Amino acid sequence: MTPAAPPARQSYRWVIFGAMCLAYFAFGVVLLAIPPMAAEVRADLGVSRSVLGFALGAWALLYIVTAPPAGRFIDRLGLRRSLTAGSLLVAVSAAVQAGARNGAVLWLAIGIIGVGGPLVSLSAPK
Repeated sequence: MTPAAPPARQSYRWVIFGAMCLAYFAFGVVLLAIPPMAAEVRADLGVSRSVLGFALGAWALLYIVTAPPAGRFIDRLGLRRSLTAGSLLVAVSAAVQAGARNGAVLWLAIGIIGVGGPLVSLSAPK
């Protein structure tokens, strides 16, 4: 039988769990912000449906490519740093999306979350 973890260690786990939940929530909000306003975004940026669809799918493409290296990154830097990096990338993605002036910048902004997303979601099992 293993001894119970000290109380400070147990509370730390809840803090990390709460941070992870907030990061997941932010990840979802940032991804789901544009689709309800697709017509307005298209008109504002002056892009076609296909360009907007290409930009909205950028995160999934980059997520698939960056997930394996993200696992190694998490192992090397630790849970706290990788979760922080993923959260910062989600925030940067939101800021760049808000300032996008064309389809290429919107693709880049949504692609950033495809790099930060694996850091958030792969940190969860740890």
